[in-house]
This record gives sequence, structure tokens and C-alpha cells, in this order.
Amino acid sequence: MSDSSASRPARLDDLIPLLGGGFALAGVAIIGCALIDAAGFAIFHSLYGGDDPASWPPAVVVGFGVFAVLVSLFVGRWMINLRRWIGQSGDAADAEMIRRKRRSFTIGALCLYLPVSPLLWVFFIALANSADTV
Repeated sequence: MSDSSASRPARLDDLIPLLGGGFALAGVAIIGCALIDAAGFAIFHSLYGGDDPASWPPAVVVGFGVFAVLVSLFVGRWMINLRRWIGQSGDAADAEMIRRKRRSFTIGALCLYLPVSPLLWVFFIALANSADTV
């Protein structure tokens, strides 16, 4: 006896909203990472900085870079773990459709988050390592 859910194709009206939802959540996660990094930058600046971040020692710049990467990894992991909520109240017999929905959400989230989060790292590390050359 074959499983009817495995032979049934995924409907686009089920998958596209989840793809868009994952994309939108990734945008919110990127903004959240930027805000956390900005708060961390302000804390690092108040502890180690003078009037400008160019006076930061190299070890502090590296430490802030590690902080920015860890924030991005933790927020990304949280975002990927949200896919478990998809299909919690659905029919357990339709496991293949739940997998497709979760996959669609994850692809939508990763398509935006993976290329943009390293840009945040570069931006904040460059800001921390900025030097005035006159």
C-alpha cells in the first residue's frame, strides 16, 4: 500500500507563503543582528575607545569581530530552529507535506540571511578598525 502524501505534489499556495515568510523573518533577524552589534559596538566604544574607534587596540577589534560573528550565528540558529513550529498542529499522516513546508521556509530564510550576515561582520569590523589617514 503506497503512501498517498508522497505521491501528491506540493502545492505552490502552500509553499510560496512560507518561502516569503522565511525571507521576511531573515530580514527581521538581520535588523536584530545589526541592532545587537550596534549595542555591542557602543559598549566596546565606551570601554576601550577614546574619541574615535581608530584608537582601539588590534585585540579589541578582533574581539569585537568575534562578538559580531557569534551574534550572527546565534540569531541564525534561532531562526533555523523556528522551522520546527511549522506543522505542529497539522495532520501527522501528511509528514511529507510538513517536510516540504519546513524546507521552503528554511530556503527562504537562508537565501537572505546567508549572504547579508557576513556583510554585517565586515561593516562592523571596518567600523571598529577605521583609521584616519591624513
